[in-house]
Amino acid sequence: MRRVILFAVLLTAFVNVATASSIDTVYISTMSTTHIRFSSELKYVDLSNKVLSARIVEGSKDIVAVKAKEAFEFTTTMSCLEADGRLHTFIVVYGESPEVLIVDMRRSSVRPGMTDMTKPETLDLSRWTPDVAEVLDSLEREIYHIGDVAYDIKVLCENVIIKDDVTYIVLSVENGSAVSYSMSSPRFVIESKRKTKRGLVYEKQLFPKHTSGECTVAPGAISRMVFSFDKVTLVRGQVFRIYLYEDGGPRNFVLSFGVRDVRI
Repeated sequence: MRRVILFAVLLTAFVNVATASSIDTVYISTMSTTHIRFSSELKYVDLSNKVLSARIVEGSKDIVAVKAKEAFEFTTTMSCLEADGRLHTFIVVYGESPEVLIVDMRRSSVRPGMTDMTKPETLDLSRWTPDVAEVLDSLEREIYHIGDVAYDIKVLCENVIIKDDVTYIVLSVENGSAVSYSMSSPRFVIESKRKTKRGLVYEKQLFPKHTSGECTVAPGAISRMVFSFDKVTLVRGQVFRIYLYEDGGPRNFVLSFGVRDVRI
């Protein structure tokens, strides 16, 4: 009888642990970094093999950055414990070119391995010189780690290009929700990473010279946008932030990168 009771207790404990945990497959490589965002601050990260490298992102303690030290053919695991008590266990697989490098564990249904639903729309670059328009219009995505995912919407910074002292930023918005997503004018700011009790040490708002692309993204569609700025420079300790606001709605996003992410 005692054995039956003990088995029942152990089974209940196992079910509770399984309920608190979630298992997903994360693809990593040596050439790019995979970022995983959680609902609350991370308290613990465990790597089951030395081929993995991970760090909690400074200034955003709810994001962990994962990368492979070397290529491997086996599967391994990584566990992350949030401050709210939720434990996540990930199966980690090596891939030369992972399709998804931003995983949001908060609200989004986007998960590793999800592919794009449609091809980006063609950009209207007629207001720019032909050589710049031709380059940007045929450009393939080159940046894979700068983005934000929530509300079944994925916002990515695909490229940052400098030509003749003009900085071009290429964004894409993939709408996986059932409702169209319309944006008001984005806000572009250079900010200091360091903050005081009174707020930011440094802040400078930038205004684009030209804007191209659709600001409304239909359900199941992807839109690309290009913004051009006069010469933009960042120094160590500063970040470039892009604030995207939904027109009349709460679905807002923030993209951020520094000198280590993009050389501008």
